[in-house]
Amino acid sequence: MGSPTATVVQLANVAAGDSIDVAIAIGGSPLNGSASGTVLEQVDSSTYRRTDHPLRISFSTETRVVMGKASDIHDGAVIQARGKLTSSGELAAERIVILTGVVRID
Repeated sequence: MGSPTATVVQLANVAAGDSIDVAIAIGGSPLNGSASGTVLEQVDSSTYRRTDHPLRISFSTETRVVMGKASDIHDGAVIQARGKLTSSGELAAERIVILTGVVRID
């Protein structure tokens, strides 16, 4: 939908402080500006494939949310997050695109 998202292999090679775009299937309810999910790998412009790679993202009221709102980040949501990887391996999201209902997961 937006820019191409990182694969699990690419994500594993990103250093703390580097920016990256990742597609994520949210699992569970966000708590205090943090959500967990699994990385999705892009097959084509509207199709993603599930992986077993977990990823936690953090976001705040300053995080730009596109094609929806922060309350759309919930269990089962599909998002594309852009941000910097922290030293703990969490993605500090600067922008989140809500993809739920727009893309397909195979």
